[in-house]
Amino acid sequence: MNYAIPLPNTKNSSAAIAIEGDVLGKAWTGEESVQAASDELAKKANALLKNNE
Repeated sequence: MNYAIPLPNTKNSSAAIAIEGDVLGKAWTGEESVQAASDELAKKANALLKNNE
């Protein structure tokens, strides 16, 4: 596939995927705005990545 991009790999990839599902679920259901959910996801993902260094 010429257009495929692999997912990034970290020591705890499953935790990152779980965070994504939980946080974006709030945007999908309308519980939070897309912007608020994106900001929360970025904050949590960056914290997770920082702890995996």
